[in-house]
Amino acid sequence: VSPSSLTFTSSNWNANQTVTVTGANDSLQDGNQSYTIVLAAAVSSDSNYSGLNPSDVTVSSIDDETEGFTVSIISGSQCMNCTTEAGGMVTFTVKLNSEPTANVTIGVTSSDTGEGTVSPSSLVFTSSNYNANQTVTVTGANDNLADGDQSYTIVLAAASSSDSNYNSL
Repeated sequence: VSPSSLTFTSSNWNANQTVTVTGANDSLQDGNQSYTIVLAAAVSSDSNYSGLNPSDVTVSSIDDETEGFTVSIISGSQCMNCTTEAGGMVTFTVKLNSEPTANVTIGVTSSDTGEGTVSPSSLVFTSSNYNANQTVTVTGANDNLADGDQSYTIVLAAASSSDSNYNSL
């Protein structure tokens, strides 16, 4: 709040004074939060006002965080979205959109390990690294078959967490 106190005098007693309440940003998806602006009892040499306590004011902070993930576009030296049987690699990154209240683990697998593998096999996000990109490397595998170009999918499993905003997302 600003200012932290108000002063009324015999010349401004009937004029409105503005108190500005500014929300504080956090990184948690914690929903809208109500809180109270406490107005203390008046201190005055005028006995009509000394000790009078105005009503406190309740306000709400509207939460702007949303659970979710940001996954970057796959990039690599071979071509966009492709690996090679000669071990060509591509990478992509994952991060959380909001701070979790508990660790969030996401499994990472390949739909066809005969064509390509992933590393690491899981990503773990905490309240201290949730907004840092974690890199997944996809490496092509040689299956020794003349089977032409093959498509496969990198599967990001549903998140596991005791944070209800992220669990099963």
